[in-house]
Amino acid sequence: MSEEIDWDQFSEGSTYIKFDVIGTTVTGTVTGSRVGTDYNQNPCQVYDLDTKDGPRVLTCGQANLRSQLKDMKPRVGDDLTITYTGDEKAERGTKKIFLIKHDSGAKAPF
Repeated sequence: MSEEIDWDQFSEGSTYIKFDVIGTTVTGTVTGSRVGTDYNQNPCQVYDLDTKDGPRVLTCGQANLRSQLKDMKPRVGDDLTITYTGDEKAERGTKKIFLIKHDSGAKAPF
């Protein structure tokens, strides 16, 4: 039997970031990362972000989000701005498309 999903953790007021509306933008500094699972219980990266609204959790279950962040490899201290820009036809329905700005927190030595 598969494990039950606690849907309440994603409800209004939770720390999980939701991209329900095209144009939704979230900006924050990476404070941690770990491997979690998407809605289908597949492994995916999870980032903890410090945002102007407090600590938030970004689960990279969306294919476009996951692949872009995998290539960017953000680390603790890096700043991310993620905007949900629209939907695109996919093999099995539609997929969400994101624009991501990644600024490394690493400072050049002086």
